[in-house]
Amino acid sequence: MSVLSRRSLVLALALGASSAALAAELVDVTFNDVLLGEWATLTRDGDSERVIAGTLDFTVDGESVQGYCIDLDHGLSYGAVYEAERDRLPDEDPWCTVANLLDDNDPADDHEAAVLQTAIWKAIYGVDEVSVDPLDAEAEDLLAVTDTSCRAGCAEPVEVSATVALTDDDLVEATVVLTRDGEPVADQAVWASASAGSFVEPADGMLTTDADGSATLLLDPEADPEGLVIDFEVEGRDYYGLYPTSPRQQAVALDAETCTWSGSVTVDDDGCSADDDADSDSDDDSDSDSGKHGKKHGKKHGKHGKKHDDADSDDDSDSDSEADSDDGAAAHWWCVDDDADSDDDSDSDSEADSDEDSGKHESCDDGDSDSGRHGGCSCDSDDDSDDDSDDDSDDDSD
Repeated sequence: MSVLSRRSLVLALALGASSAALAAELVDVTFNDVLLGEWATLTRDGDSERVIAGTLDFTVDGESVQGYCIDLDHGLSYGAVYEAERDRLPDEDPWCTVANLLDDNDPADDHEAAVLQTAIWKAIYGVDEVSVDPLDAEAEDLLAVTDTSCRAGCAEPVEVSATVALTDDDLVEATVVLTRDGEPVADQAVWASASAGSFVEPADGMLTTDADGSATLLLDPEADPEGLVIDFEVEGRDYYGLYPTSPRQQAVALDAETCTWSGSVTVDDDGCSADDDADSDSDDDSDSDSGKHGKKHGKKHGKHGKKHDDADSDDDSDSDSEADSDDGAAAHWWCVDDDADSDDDSDSDSEADSDEDSGKHESCDDGDSDSGRHGGCSCDSDDDSDDDSDDDSDDDSD
């Protein structure tokens, strides 16, 4: 094991992904300094040494790059210039764990950087194989909450598929599934956006896939959801190692360029088709019960059943209309809204007609009994008939 000092450091650098996966290439590397870190005592294979653990600063082909040590078998001096092969980390453990540690943590001070570096060493060499005093406990806690699965990268395409359904409480439920080469992509962040409505759970539309590569959200459509589109976006990232062509320390760098995988789903059914069964049943019974016509026709006969001459038919119509109304109450609110408005208009028209009819003879109870006409309307013609009959009777008697 190399001795770690201010002049000789064991390093490992995590290089970021490009929008298209980069092939292995030779690069010129210069180690500049330790940006954030703390001194600690590293023990491995029974040997203990003082080391500095933290975020390291490099220049790679003229660009500033930060990274972390992934090699405890070689040392590196400040200002060292060397050639290295830049290559993508394998999609396997422990490198997926290392990548996830880099994804999930952004150290803000010396101590956080030292804990992250220690967690990386423990992920590579084993929790019990490497001890870094006094950072062990915090590093192991960090490892315990870090997923070991391989997340989306840029080298292998990630398929984003989704399904959608309507819940009984008028919400849109969408499930997204991520796969790579037919295998689920677990513990992957997914960003969702919608063409309308608002997210209920999670409220910010940010999801994380489970072990099966799936995640589910709930959305309030706030209107008829038919045609609503939900988009899903996944950010892929590949980390790259720097592998010196001469015996020097390996590193992994943080200058990640990302790629994006996306997919979408459209709500193509507003969930109102359940009324078709009611309509079908009402068609079968229509010959025997004129008032039974399901939700779509109930308002024509249930609201205006008074116009039927048969009182029994009115009773059946009212009863069936109420039953249909109960069935309709279980439908999504956007399915019954138009019917409700139509019923209100129908009630209003019916009341207006009723008032108009009753107003035709309202003034016939008083007024000029000689004229036989009151307020422009015709009164009961029986009055004139009675008068004529009386006159004829008197003539005959005379």
